[in-house]
Amino acid sequence: MLEALASLAGMAASAFLAATILPFPSEATFAALLHRGQVSPLLLLAVATVFNTLGSTVNWWVGKVIADGGIARLPLRLRPDAATLAKGERLFARHGWLALLMSWVPGIGDLGTVAAGLLHYPLSRFVLFVGLGKGARYAAIWAGWIAIAG
Repeated sequence: MLEALASLAGMAASAFLAATILPFPSEATFAALLHRGQVSPLLLLAVATVFNTLGSTVNWWVGKVIADGGIARLPLRLRPDAATLAKGERLFARHGWLALLMSWVPGIGDLGTVAAGLLHYPLSRFVLFVGLGKGARYAAIWAGWIAIAG
């Protein structure tokens, strides 16, 4: 029982950190824990999805804080100009939900979650689309593990 809880805690930490700008291998953790078989795969999927989504929500919050007054504190060379922000808002309004479904893609996914906060994308829709995308990614890993491991 204690090992199962430790496995879930490790998955939670790995998934949360992987969703931030820190490079962290949550997929490898997920696959390794599937292989060990100490935790129900469905429970592991739920924990990985929830904590990876929570990590992305931190990115959304960071973007929102910057948008709500933090941009003025950035050095001039790092500040986006008004035209770039307007273009980003239009693009994100048109494709934002799709970008959030793809938030699990290393590198670009983190940028999309910060952009969502910058552009005040509604948190409820953010969590829905990010959670669906991240859950689908872990489900695909689980399916691949079943295909390989039998």
